[in-house]
Amino acid sequence: MIGIINSPIGLLDLYEVAIKAGVIIVLIVQGVLIKYETGKFRYLILGGSYILTLYLGQYFSAAVRCINDGALDGRMKLADAVLRRTGSHFMGHIISVSLVYLPILWLTNFLILEFIYPYHTEKSVLLKIADITALTLPLQHIFNRLGCLFRGCCYGIPYEGILSMELPNNKDIDFRVFPNHFFEILCMVVLFVFAAIMHREGKHVFGIVLIGFSVTFFISEFLTANPAAVKHLHLTYIQFFCLAEGFAGVLYYKFGIDQKE
Repeated sequence: MIGIINSPIGLLDLYEVAIKAGVIIVLIVQGVLIKYETGKFRYLILGGSYILTLYLGQYFSAAVRCINDGALDGRMKLADAVLRRTGSHFMGHIISVSLVYLPILWLTNFLILEFIYPYHTEKSVLLKIADITALTLPLQHIFNRLGCLFRGCCYGIPYEGILSMELPNNKDIDFRVFPNHFFEILCMVVLFVFAAIMHREGKHVFGIVLIGFSVTFFISEFLTANPAAVKHLHLTYIQFFCLAEGFAGVLYYKFGIDQKE
């Protein structure tokens, strides 16, 4: 594994390539599913809601990473880190999806398909598009973690047992670590398969996906080496965000969009 390769178009950072490839693949999958499940080309325009959410997600995730690493304790400047979009792949898509995706989806629908064009969108269609978006989030995070693996960042705790691994792309690490990248990738595969089965059975999966992410990240944080992380009650801020994310997922499942039509 190498972090940077020399290609015909110049040097390529595999970290950036993996994440951007994930975005492109997810958008294609979303477009195909939206057209297939709604039967209307016009609903493809609502895919723009996800693109905007991705953009906002960079700032959400940078804030989460910076707070986790000491911004609230005065170690870092939160505003600077957010503007630089530090760690912008981490949890930002999920946090922003849970916080702003649904309002953005509804607003995009109103401004384009209700206000500009004389089309009325049934609530069930918007919920279906939200479920399709949630279904593809695990795919995106698989590429996110592959990018981390190529760069050698977000590595696991020191570990010498079975499946331990080295990170040749991180010159600061001279010990074997727990394969937390593969742990999260495996969790995302399981979550995607489970959500796909539920979606095929006609069930809403938005809340289910949020719960799956929160559980994965909460556990993974115990397996990730991050000396800068600030802890309270033996939990990092990221784990507190995970608890909030899981609670939001439960609300979606019990009282929100995951109610049966």
